[in-house]
Amino acid sequence: MDNTQLPSPEWAEEGDKKAKKKEKREFKDQLAMERTSLALDRTILAMVRTGTTFMTFGFALYKLMKEQAAKPGDHPIMHVLSPRIVALVLFVSGFVGLAMQLYNVVLIRKRIQMYQPNFWKSPVVLLSYVILLMLFLLILAVTLGNA
Repeated sequence: MDNTQLPSPEWAEEGDKKAKKKEKREFKDQLAMERTSLALDRTILAMVRTGTTFMTFGFALYKLMKEQAAKPGDHPIMHVLSPRIVALVLFVSGFVGLAMQLYNVVLIRKRIQMYQPNFWKSPVVLLSYVILLMLFLLILAVTLGNA
């Protein structure tokens, strides 16, 4: 018996090429899904930043308008908008925007079959929970406050 290798048939080589192409395509698809997932996480983080900005801006305007209301003199803007209303509008806007963005990301993930039940425990979503809770507490404080 001869130990020399026999040349492989052409169909076997074509099968190997097809398998390698399929493997490469699957790898590219997996990378595309990971990029999409990271892009959705960045979108949530951008909305967290926006919600935090609304919260900060609401605080700043509330304090500024409260200071102006305490000074003697008539301020026409105070007749239209009270500090409480301005703060409440900004806090509610941040809360609703972040909640809607979380819902939108879940819909997108489901549409592209990337939704996993553990999504709600991811660090990005946990951070969103914290900001949503803070905004909700601020809304309650402004609504039920006595100022």
